[in-house]
Amino acid sequence: MKKSSQSPELLERLNQSEVIPAQYEGPGAIHSLILQQAKGMGIEGISLWGHCPFYLQGTHLRLLAQLVTILADLTGVHIDAGELEKGWMQLARQIQHFIDENPELQNVIKEIMKSKNTGQPAAPVKKDGKVIYLEDFFKPKG
Repeated sequence: MKKSSQSPELLERLNQSEVIPAQYEGPGAIHSLILQQAKGMGIEGISLWGHCPFYLQGTHLRLLAQLVTILADLTGVHIDAGELEKGWMQLARQIQHFIDENPELQNVIKEIMKSKNTGQPAAPVKKDGKVIYLEDFFKPKG
């Protein structure tokens, strides 16, 4: 999880949640404008980003659970992320089953991990000219 904040106090609270400061330099986006406007109005703001593997397209329940937990801690509002975690555990078992049963997908993941470990940017893995999506492996072959 990465974050950007305008307040040293809020940054400290985020550090306690083991949220890593973002080191982003580049074009702004809508969140930059919102944070700027909030600051001008005396409202403390943060921007949280979460990263997940590109081959896991769609909603990443574990990432959502982490975001919900961090926001609940920051706001003092009780939010139970248990159902998100439970859903993730079920999905993770399904994903692992598909990986175990599919040598092609195993090779794709090995290439991704190899590029991650070497620090070299991974070339997009393609199948028929597109990024491989997990749902491609859910479909029956033949």
